[in-house]
Amino acid sequence: MNVTEALARLNDSYEFPTDFVFKVIGRSASRFEEEVREVCDKRGGSKAWSCRESKGGKHRALTFTLFVDSADDVLTIWSELRACDGTHMLL
Repeated sequence: MNVTEALARLNDSYEFPTDFVFKVIGRSASRFEEEVREVCDKRGGSKAWSCRESKGGKHRALTFTLFVDSADDVLTIWSELRACDGTHMLL
């Protein structure tokens, strides 16, 4: 999916500005969670935060809510999360 399609889908699905739930999965043995928290803090901090370890302990799933002004903000945050050390998947 290209940026134009992603923006259109987000704008069709959400009314901005809004609280947006992000989920990111990454390696437990890296700076993953610390870097994700830095992304959140740069945006004013998360309103809700949860962390869950995988059964084997190799991965960690982080779910958090950030206030975003636009679909562009969502794409920017996804890009920043993708760049975090150990990121495996974004939902």
